Amino acid sequence: MSGQAPAGGAVVVLKPPGMTSHDVVAWARRALGLRRVGHTGTLDPLAAGVLVLLVGRATRASRWFLGLRKAYRAEALFGVSTDSGDLDGAVTARADASGLTAGQVEAAAAALAGWVKQRPPAVSAVRVAGERAYRRARRGEAVSVPERTVHVGRCDLLEWFPDAVPGPRALLDIECSSGTYVRSLVEDLGRALGVPAVTSFLLRTRVGPFGLEEALTLEELEQAAAGGAVPLLPLADALGFLPAVTVDPALARRVVQGRSLPAAALGLGQDAGPTRVLDDRGRLLAVVTAAGGAVRYEAVFGAPGDAQ
Repeated sequence: MSGQAPAGGAVVVLKPPGMTSHDVVAWARRALGLRRVGHTGTLDPLAAGVLVLLVGRATRASRWFLGLRKAYRAEALFGVSTDSGDLDGAVTARADASGLTAGQVEAAAAALAGWVKQRPPAVSAVRVAGERAYRRARRGEAVSVPERTVHVGRCDLLEWFPDAVPGPRALLDIECSSGTYVRSLVEDLGRALGVPAVTSFLLRTRVGPFGLEEALTLEELEQAAAGGAVPLLPLADALGFLPAVTVDPALARRVVQGRSLPAAALGLGQDAGPTRVLDDRGRLLAVVTAAGGAVRYEAVFGAPGDAQ
């Protein structure tokens, strides 16, 4: 780790089904021998797929990763529903879904695209009255999770399995905003088709620019850590979805010291969104915004010695 950028970095892992996102973080901490490891967005325990971990000072950048759009492959099972929206819950309804056709499912799935109101499952990590909803639900309490507005970029039917047991299944390709619950989306699909539905398989294929093709299994991460060659992506690169400005050494010193600066000094507009400030070696010094023509420091990652 000593050769990495001073701001820390990111590593993309493939979360296996059966582990919580917190379990993966705890596992990575042990494998890397580091305490400062965090994830950038919860993935359901029964789901598998892309989970972006931040290491070291990079954990302070999690807010910019949390809002990244997500992509999933999901399997919907028709004819049954559960209290959790997946196969881990108690069955709440059954119905004959054998009459569904691929055309009906394809049309109903496509109609889910756009801005939609969605109620997350009672068994979810959403906080209700200051407590995770799933904890209240598992105590047998009636949980009403508030609706939220989310954006579904696409919900496409990839494959249709009409003769599957115990009911027909559909493989879906979904792209959506952060905060979207695929389990709720599948339930909405069932309602649109007039039958109960449940998510029987869920794979997150992408988080923003990070995809399955670059994700390490936990075993691969462990082996890399044991060999001292963890492929840690410098935070300057991991935050590549944010615009960037490069500053000279004199200005770099002022940035890492958090000195007051006019937005124009960094080439920013009067009111600018989150922007990376890099030194002349490409290292991340800070993420800033601008308001009323003045620079606002959202997070400073470089230390004074980094800008000498």
